[in-house]
Amino acid sequence: MTLAEALRALALAAPQDRPSEDAMFGEAPAAAPADAGTAPARPSEDAMFGESAAPAAADAGIAEAPGAAQSRDEAQLSGPALKSRFDTEETASDPLKIGGTLYLRAQTTWLDNTPPEKWTFAAPALLDAYLDARPNERIRGFALARLRYDPSLPGQSTTSFFPGAPAATSTNPSVALDQLWIKFDVAKTVFVTAGRQKVKWGTGRLWQPTDFLNNTRRDPLAPFDQRLGINAVKVHVPVESLGWNFYGFGLLDNDGPASVLGKVGGALRAEFVLGQTELGLDGVWVKGRRPRYGVDLSSALGPIDAYVDVAFRDGHDFTVWKPGSSIDPTRPFDTLYEATTPEGIQVMVAGGLAWTVSYNEKNTLTVGAEYFYNPVGTDSKSLYPWLLYQGTYTPFYAGKHYAGLFVIAPGLPDLPWVTMSFNALLNASDPSGIVRLDAFFRVLTYLQLEAFVSANVGGAGGEFRFGLDLPPIPLGDGTTSPAVHVAPPNASAGVGLRISI
Repeated sequence: MTLAEALRALALAAPQDRPSEDAMFGEAPAAAPADAGTAPARPSEDAMFGESAAPAAADAGIAEAPGAAQSRDEAQLSGPALKSRFDTEETASDPLKIGGTLYLRAQTTWLDNTPPEKWTFAAPALLDAYLDARPNERIRGFALARLRYDPSLPGQSTTSFFPGAPAATSTNPSVALDQLWIKFDVAKTVFVTAGRQKVKWGTGRLWQPTDFLNNTRRDPLAPFDQRLGINAVKVHVPVESLGWNFYGFGLLDNDGPASVLGKVGGALRAEFVLGQTELGLDGVWVKGRRPRYGVDLSSALGPIDAYVDVAFRDGHDFTVWKPGSSIDPTRPFDTLYEATTPEGIQVMVAGGLAWTVSYNEKNTLTVGAEYFYNPVGTDSKSLYPWLLYQGTYTPFYAGKHYAGLFVIAPGLPDLPWVTMSFNALLNASDPSGIVRLDAFFRVLTYLQLEAFVSANVGGAGGEFRFGLDLPPIPLGDGTTSPAVHVAPPNASAGVGLRISI
């Protein structure tokens, strides 16, 4: 358990006609291990979002003529359907698909100097259910609802690390809308997606500083991106001859919901292919926030893929806390730190290298390393309790310097139904780190068994070994906070089951 897990309160291999997990969650499709049995073909990410979807099966006809038993009025009112001048495609014979995913997990965390009966335990369950409507190859509607439930938690709870700190209220179970969009094209040249949809910018595997459109950061250790979609209208203009893409966004999730026109934001992104190099340029303009700009670059250096994401943010978008210049003994906790605002443009950089090698005819291994520089992060772990108190702590983005290693083996020799994944993350500003090994086993074609073990390293109090011992402290309102004790984690382990339904 990291500090991120202490604050938080799945990827499915889809069966027949069900969109792939990569499609549903907006990730680049990863090579899936072969099963002992042969599963039906699954739609690709492009098919999921309609970029180059395969044509739907044409219906036998537009409509049948009214039967002889119908009256003249019935025949006139419900006669054969006619195409409008805008119709160019035949209707699909089976335009609606219904499906989903059930993901059950159980995990425990070994806490330092704590007997096993007091180790933390959680059993989160996730259910995704979707409706996928494709009346023809040029029109698509998609809706996905998510149910979360954890029997180890109460029905409703309010959590806060400190008295007076922002509290998080949660219900159990909870239901959320992940996606709700309609997609169509204009003359097969311009593609429009309107509604709640998945969007992710950036090339980084572990950190994405240019992922501006999502209000929360992705957990790099999570098996898939569990963030909900954003509310937007996306216009995509591809230039197929060059491999270029241009995107425009109308944003409704900005500084609060866009209840008036003045709150509607905008974003632009351009993607260029220049030889073996791919370049992305993007910008976001939202009322109440300063413009944000990003550049991402990826290229092949022989057998090695290199990538870098650079975000340009105005310093006034951030609050950086530093030790207070003077401490009031009657209110030590409130005067211990003071807020500062960085000046000028803050440049956040994430870059890495990845090498994929085929070590036999059927198996590959990907090894990579990544570094992230965050100028508005802290270089002192003593600030974490204060950031928690202020409600401004951001997991995996709290420190200034991060580094990561990852190894992915999609299928093992003679065990094509087994996939292994290894990740190691280091917060060099603490310093603290976490190493995690995941194993995925495909059985019975559609059932996936999962298991993971992780170890937390570094001194107590760091991001990945967060521990806290606070004595009673006088607060500004004249009261005194109770003592707070949080034992740092040493290791975690868990198992999971996923099935497509």
